[in-house]
Amino acid sequence: MGEEAKSVEMKRGFTLRVLAIVCVVTLISGCLLGYSVSYLMAALSSIDAKIEALQVELDTARNTIVSLEDKTTRLEDEISALQITPEEYKKVGFISAPAYDSGWFPIDPNEDIVLTHNLHTTRLLVYLIGRSHYGGPGSPDYMKIHQEDYGWLDWVNGEAGHGCCWDRLDDTTITVRRGGNDEGWAEARVMIWIIKESPA
Repeated sequence: MGEEAKSVEMKRGFTLRVLAIVCVVTLISGCLLGYSVSYLMAALSSIDAKIEALQVELDTARNTIVSLEDKTTRLEDEISALQITPEEYKKVGFISAPAYDSGWFPIDPNEDIVLTHNLHTTRLLVYLIGRSHYGGPGSPDYMKIHQEDYGWLDWVNGEAGHGCCWDRLDDTTITVRRGGNDEGWAEARVMIWIIKESPA
């Protein structure tokens, strides 16, 4: 074999080795690139899942805020409805309605009337008022509301038993008593309020 043939053979062998090296490098690069792409795709999928979870939490928080705002608005409306003007306060009065109200009832001289309040306590504020029949219809004293001789005066101008009083209060009843010589308490009315226990 001539020198020229040897030179051609050597060049061909070198070329084949270079091609083989290029193929190996290309194969390795492709594998590495494929692994990198797979890793990146998995990382992106994990990030997407986390973003979706955060979005769900954000939506839940927004819904909670909206619900709280609605409740706040309702409470503000309820508070506003409970507030009253000075004119309305005058109509309401400074004290609540009584827990018991007998209404007006007739009572004769020297009569005891037992009223049933059923409040199951004696921690009570009792308010007793009377109404007279002085002078008959047309008289300024007819149906006059008063507390004259309240508590019962035992002796007036030589006569015993004037006025009216309440007595014998217990958990369920109270007695109203009119004096035997009384003229002013033709009718009576009892109103009762419960007194709250003092805080310990």
